[in-house]
Amino acid sequence: RHRCSRAAPARWWRANTARSTMGIEFRDAYYYRFVRLGKRTIKDGEAAVVWNSRGVARTVVGPKYEYLYFSAIRFLSRVVATADEFIALRHADGTTEHIRGPARFFVNPVLHDPQHTVVKQLLRLDSPTEVLVVLREEPLVEGTVAAAGVTSALDSAAPNSARVAEGKGVRSGGMSMRRLIIEGPANFMPLPSDRVVSFTWTGRTPSPILSTAPQRTDVKVVIGEGDLTVGVTVSVLYRIADVAALHEAGPEANIITTINFAVQEDTSSLVSLTSSSDTTALRAALTDPGTYARCARDTAAFGIT
Repeated sequence: RHRCSRAAPARWWRANTARSTMGIEFRDAYYYRFVRLGKRTIKDGEAAVVWNSRGVARTVVGPKYEYLYFSAIRFLSRVVATADEFIALRHADGTTEHIRGPARFFVNPVLHDPQHTVVKQLLRLDSPTEVLVVLREEPLVEGTVAAAGVTSALDSAAPNSARVAEGKGVRSGGMSMRRLIIEGPANFMPLPSDRVVSFTWTGRTPSPILSTAPQRTDVKVVIGEGDLTVGVTVSVLYRIADVAALHEAGPEANIITTINFAVQEDTSSLVSLTSSSDTTALRAALTDPGTYARCARDTAAFGIT
């Protein structure tokens, strides 16, 4: 006959004290019991859901001393968001709610989906030169003014810290997608139905945050033919002047590739200047903005100057 050591249950009890007894620790969704006749103390800072013998659930928020009779009890896990975070809460019926931090929330499996309730970071715009493009879904109603969308965007950002530019609406079924341009500085929380546009840049990680500050990219070009070639690096300074035009060009609009190709084409006309040993004329042509007419024309279509 197999004999169990008396010390084994004692060791197991000590190792699981935090989850099996009230103790000092807060209990979470791992604590689940069926109680025929007994009681539980739900401490201040804890919450639990109790199912009676008929399967009816009720939520108990501590501090509470609860008597149980043929009932099942499960403690609820807490989700906490700080001031620069928000809780994306998925309800059991599939709808989503965003709760801005600082906040604490008990996830009830009867009412919520624990697997899809997460804490996310607010979209942080640190300076006035940083912007977001947000597509906001609104009911398509005749005569509706877009001011409601602007108010919603301001409410979801930090108070008095964001400016919102309204764009044209795009119809989609019975809904209208309105473009909002959120300007920093701000901590922005999107609404559950919002679509935050991410832009793809060559050599960069796709990001929803655009910088309208002047930026620089270097283009290496080779001017000339045969043995008479000159390799130069052209530094191009550009700035996003029209965010709406950039969005209409598509989130995958490759500005860097466009600049590289246009500069190559613009400098190809300077072949005749490489035949002379005097590089003064070539240098003057390379520094003349008028040389880069195609680059200016192609980038203007993206709202770039």
